[in-house]
Amino acid sequence: MRDQVFISYSHKDRRWLERLQTHLKPFERTHRIQVWDDSDIEPGERWRSEIKEALAQARVAVLLVSPDYLASDFVASHELPPLLEASARDGLKILWVAVSASAYAETEIAEYQCVNDPSRPLNSLKSARLDEELVRICEAVTAAATEPDEDEEPAGTQEPEPPPPRRARLRAARAWLRPAYVLPALAAVLLVAALFGVGAFRRASREEPTPRPTPPPTVVAEFDDEFLNLEKWTPPPTGWRINMSQGAGSLEIADQPQVGYATGVAFENFGASFDLRLLDGRGAAWALRVNGPENYYLFYLSGPEGLYPNRFLSYVVRDGKPDPKSERSVNLVESLKAGQFYHVEVTAEGNRIVHTLTPAETGREIKLGAFVDPAGAYQRGSIGFRTVGGETFTVDDLWVHPPGAPAPR
Repeated sequence: MRDQVFISYSHKDRRWLERLQTHLKPFERTHRIQVWDDSDIEPGERWRSEIKEALAQARVAVLLVSPDYLASDFVASHELPPLLEASARDGLKILWVAVSASAYAETEIAEYQCVNDPSRPLNSLKSARLDEELVRICEAVTAAATEPDEDEEPAGTQEPEPPPPRRARLRAARAWLRPAYVLPALAAVLLVAALFGVGAFRRASREEPTPRPTPPPTVVAEFDDEFLNLEKWTPPPTGWRINMSQGAGSLEIADQPQVGYATGVAFENFGASFDLRLLDGRGAAWALRVNGPENYYLFYLSGPEGLYPNRFLSYVVRDGKPDPKSERSVNLVESLKAGQFYHVEVTAEGNRIVHTLTPAETGREIKLGAFVDPAGAYQRGSIGFRTVGGETFTVDDLWVHPPGAPAPR
């Protein structure tokens, strides 16, 4: 059974392990999570088999990433491969911590969630800010470790009691049919019905009829739009228009922070692709698993003139507000350019969403990593677009499809 938090680190970073262990202690006591690292191995024990056994029991893996960690042959050969395999096969949650600046973008680690901002690693923070960041990291680790699996019953659920035997039910029914019970009970029922009828009539005379609930969106496997019109969308009141200047349709979005989204459809696990053109240097933004105008996952591609120059940020939006604790940030290895075209590819499976970005100018794919929501706030929803910092951009050739489906010819 996977029920542990496994911490993977370089021995040259032991002081960072000890700082994390200190901050995790209250969470271990309160939430009864089990944290394991190789300092738990007693002298004389077979350390390689102990590590292998701990890996097999890990529910969450926390990687303390630094240049020394990435340079470790032991980590690269004996720790990372089984962790990545368990993530793909058994749903092991992988979280990593940027201890110091490193070449993580050149490794598979870039595809997993970093629980702090890689552009502001731990060793760049002053003491008070460092402690705040470590508390936030421990909260994310605890949330991932205590999140129930989809097939796990919530605590406290019990099997329903079997109904009493038929003979016992008949005896109980006969007892209630005796005259001593029937007449008073019948009188009480008639009195309640009369009072209820009068009250209902009075309420009906002064209340509006209850509106019928909106039917839930239809879960679909495929959706596409070339943006010749907005018939498939719920657009915001302003800021959206169809742009035909390139000889074909595209959706132009300008300075509109309210999300517009595809109407009446929802996607669970899916792949998606679309083309962006940045009409200014501020960037672009889109939303996935949209559940109405105020609840969704937000992805912000910030350009050189954006709020966070040349970074890709992800958030959980609840009640119209991005949750700062959910923020994930990735530095772009290439600077974005105004007027250029970019192709975006998305894969969403469970609570893990992976993005890649390909500039039309170079054709080189840029991995934007994986966003993982440990709480799994939105399991399905629509797709949409909005702005974050006054951007203007266009979208075209949108295609949503089952994961792994071949592109249409």
